[in-house]
Amino acid sequence: MKTERLLGLIVLLLSRRQMTAKEMSQHFQVSQRTIYRDMITLENAGFPVIAHHGNEGGYQLMDGFKLHSYTFSEVEKAWLLNVLNMQEELLTETVMGRGIIDKLRLLVMSEPADYHVSLEQATLHRKQIEDETKAKLVCLDKIIAAKHKGQIDYVSADGQKTSRKINPWQLRLSNGSWYLLAFCELRQRDRMFKLTRIRHIQVLDEQQTVPLNQLQASKEIEKELVECHFSANQLGKLYDFFTDEDMRPLESGAIQVSFEEDKEKNLLPFLLMFGDSVKVIAPETLRQAHLRAIEAMKNNYLD
Repeated sequence: MKTERLLGLIVLLLSRRQMTAKEMSQHFQVSQRTIYRDMITLENAGFPVIAHHGNEGGYQLMDGFKLHSYTFSEVEKAWLLNVLNMQEELLTETVMGRGIIDKLRLLVMSEPADYHVSLEQATLHRKQIEDETKAKLVCLDKIIAAKHKGQIDYVSADGQKTSRKINPWQLRLSNGSWYLLAFCELRQRDRMFKLTRIRHIQVLDEQQTVPLNQLQASKEIEKELVECHFSANQLGKLYDFFTDEDMRPLESGAIQVSFEEDKEKNLLPFLLMFGDSVKVIAPETLRQAHLRAIEAMKNNYLD
């Protein structure tokens, strides 16, 4: 955080001729004593900081000083700005995103070209659900950045309600929905939580206790081969999930799809999305589970 603040101080002094310690402390929400120490750090690092004493005093950088901006070309800087602007539109408010955008704009000599990607509707959910999800994204983004723990009320796919203390470490957009990756203290393992099923989030005044390298360590996932046959009219939908290498046309006109998947993953919601246009071939456990789900749906209508 100190490095981020030091860079921010340099940018402020580059954009303004002179600033007082009070103004800078208010901008960064730290004490004036912290600003004094930061200015000494910048001086020791070789930045030409000039201190003016008295009531009208303050700090400024020596005239003619500017950051070297040759690291990126103008096209690259504009591209970076576009990416950051898209992220801001997606998350609405990030911990550091707005500051990074402002700093990068100082290095761009001219206004960047308009970007041609809209994330106004980034998921497959209704707008009201997406707005609710964005608010959760902002909250979780701040928890992750601060390395705090959180408490969530969660509803599983089968309707079970639990309250869990979590160590969150990553947000992920997958198949049109947002997910949170976190170490769950209830289950004592990494879990993936769908944001629409998180009904309440509380920020805890506790630092994460699980080392980050342990959270992100790759786990040995047991996979199994899944084979399904889909009706030919499902081809367009299949391209949302599979590549040409996964699919093979059959003489009957159906499409055979083969892929490896985590044995613990519940594929039934995915399969039921295709209605009567899919037939599970293997594994047998999934085939039987699919048949039971179909039978349960039929019985529900007969009741």
